[in-house]
Amino acid sequence: MSRCMVTGGAGFIGSHVCEFFVDSSFEVLVVDNLSTGQSSNIPSACNFIHGDITEKGFLHSVVSEFNPNLVIHLAAQSSVTRSVNDPSLDSNVNVIGTLLLLESIKNLEQKPRFIYSSTGGAAYGSPVEIPVDENCDVQPISQYGASKLAAEYYVSLYSRLYGFSTVNFRLGNVYGPRQRPDLESGVISIFTEKIINEETLVLFGFGKARRDYIYVSDVVDAFNISSQLDFKGEVFNLGTGIATKVEDVMDCLIKFLGKEPSRVEKLPLRQGELDSISLSSLNFYKKTGWEPKLSLEDGIALFVDSLNHS
Repeated sequence: MSRCMVTGGAGFIGSHVCEFFVDSSFEVLVVDNLSTGQSSNIPSACNFIHGDITEKGFLHSVVSEFNPNLVIHLAAQSSVTRSVNDPSLDSNVNVIGTLLLLESIKNLEQKPRFIYSSTGGAAYGSPVEIPVDENCDVQPISQYGASKLAAEYYVSLYSRLYGFSTVNFRLGNVYGPRQRPDLESGVISIFTEKIINEETLVLFGFGKARRDYIYVSDVVDAFNISSQLDFKGEVFNLGTGIATKVEDVMDCLIKFLGKEPSRVEKLPLRQGELDSISLSSLNFYKKTGWEPKLSLEDGIALFVDSLNHS
């Protein structure tokens, strides 16, 4: 049986990744410190080790004992505002944690394929033209973006130095079931909870900020395809190429929830947030044939429907 190790597997994206690979007959090991993940998200068929990827020696013992064929690295400090306020924590988790994981893998006799989840929005900063491809200059405007990029360079370096397959994915704004509404990156989850609970809905960027929203199953599909291929540290965007205004996301949610927000407040962007981004995934499509299957409207419809079955 193939063995898949998922760091951050108790989180939103990680839990969907775990479900898929369990259903694909992998033995799945989740490593998570539960700082933002929830143990209830982890499929019962998974093994779970509670631990922090920044603890030196911890990952070495876990990796050497489990000896994975595939590692999907999702554990991260993913809050832009927290990275601005506490950049050393951000760097420790996103850079040092990734480096320690790579160090724990490099001496394995049979090295696993390694998939790294990076950021599309925070990496490119505020580009003049969108959508952007991977050749666009990376000019992060937050410590979070800088830390994720630094980790990318280590991931690619270790592929060259130690001869194992690694790939970096710069993700758009991923959404779907189980995304927490109390974390800043989950706009669709946040808006949904505010509308349902009749709380004030805040639109940063005065509602005009645009993002590239991609449904979680499309991301998992890309990870699955990559788990079967050998890469040499390449970087690929995973997005739809479509930039959607925050206020349009709100309108779509109103349509499917059948309920208006009690109050809407429009504020400027917070420090470190960018105005508009969308990602071209053409290079990954040319390499693998992958493309997102769900439009934003279809994805929001699925997300709202999942609330009625949770």
